Amino acid sequence: MHLFDPSNTTFVKHFISRGNCLDAGPMTRDGYAAGYVNTTSAIDAIQFKMSSGNMDAGTISLYGVV
Repeated sequence: MHLFDPSNTTFVKHFISRGNCLDAGPMTRDGYAAGYVNTTSAIDAIQFKMSSGNMDAGTISLYGVV
């Protein structure tokens, strides 16, 4: 996920993301999403919520770009 300019307090916050998961068969799924968060407030936290079940493995890394 790339969140553009989260500390900006003038414009809404746009994002793009890509996810990959192992499907039931010998294949993977690759998904893309884009959109915006309709707030001009600075964003200082992000939550990842599953629509069902739990994320029981994986790595989430946070990188800051100045």
